[in-house]
Parts: sequence; structure tokens; C-alpha cells
Amino acid sequence: MILFAQGTDERQSTPTEIRADGFDINRNSMLFHIEQVHSPQDCPYGKGGSRSLHDASVPGVKVLAIYGSFMEHVIYIIVEADEIDALNKFLLPGMKTCRAKITPVSDHQLPVKTA
Repeated sequence: MILFAQGTDERQSTPTEIRADGFDINRNSMLFHIEQVHSPQDCPYGKGGSRSLHDASVPGVKVLAIYGSFMEHVIYIIVEADEIDALNKFLLPGMKTCRAKITPVSDHQLPVKTA
């Protein structure tokens, strides 16, 4: 992990360490599954493609995977984010042309409850 900045988070009194990809390692980021659906009339094919429906340069959002069911006009994106505001900025380019469903997901199993 490469650190490029150190400071204090305005909302917390604890020191922050920022990774090279923009994430604060002392804050909890979450994984999200995003489903973007657009109509055939608003299809970005030939007009920037599916990546034109989001802004991957937004600080605080890291794109982990992108998949498409292109004939259904559906894009699936897995991201890591630490704030809803950053996630909203990430999705802003597609706001007027597609519907986005955002679901928090986990990469680890739920603990098994023992009787």
C-alpha cells in the first residue's frame, strides 16, 4: 500500500492516511453492485459506450469490475466506495439516460450461527 498524504479528517479527530488510489485507510469502505439500465433509444453504443454512463475518475470510488448484458441494455458495475456523495458523483453522467440500482454487497461469508 503506497501512501501519498496524511492529515486529519474534518468529520473525525483521528489522523487519516490516504492510499495512492484516494481511499482513507482508516475509514470503512464498502462494496456496491450497481445495475444501470438504459432504453434502446438512449443506448451509448457508438456514443462513448457503456463507460460514458459513469465517471471512474471520481475520488473515493474504485471500479473493481464492469460487465454488460448489452442486448438487454444493462451494465453491471462492482465498486468500492466510502461515501454516498462520491457514489452519486460517480453515477452522475448516466443520470438522465439510465436507471441505477445500487446494492451494498460483501466479499466475505456471513458467519454461521451455531445452536
